[in-house]
Amino acid sequence: MNKLKKLVLGAFILLPVEQSFGFNEQSILVDNSNFTALSTHLTNHAVPSAHHIALIIVSGAPQPCSNGYFYNTENNKDAHSMALSAFVSGQRLKVGYDADTNITPWGATNYCAVTQIRLDK
Repeated sequence: MNKLKKLVLGAFILLPVEQSFGFNEQSILVDNSNFTALSTHLTNHAVPSAHHIALIIVSGAPQPCSNGYFYNTENNKDAHSMALSAFVSGQRLKVGYDADTNITPWGATNYCAVTQIRLDK
């Protein structure tokens, strides 16, 4: 692949990242005191738009995310692994989320879309 093709390809790959700066991104620290549940919707769920969607349920989560946070497990296997690890081990988890995306793919309100997950000591 010549340099021009790499440059053009790189520009298209970076474009969605640049657009992500429009998010109203916020974060919350989740630990044993407030990480109440981790739920995953399976492919035999009655609502197809819920398939592969995980919910991080956090007690006392601020509005507009008072019911928790959601992400697609199929597209974010590494994030799902980190969330599972934190839930089982009791390790702190920093959840970044888009406060403007507070409706799940199937229309449930007060869940915000996860934009990043970080394990903390």
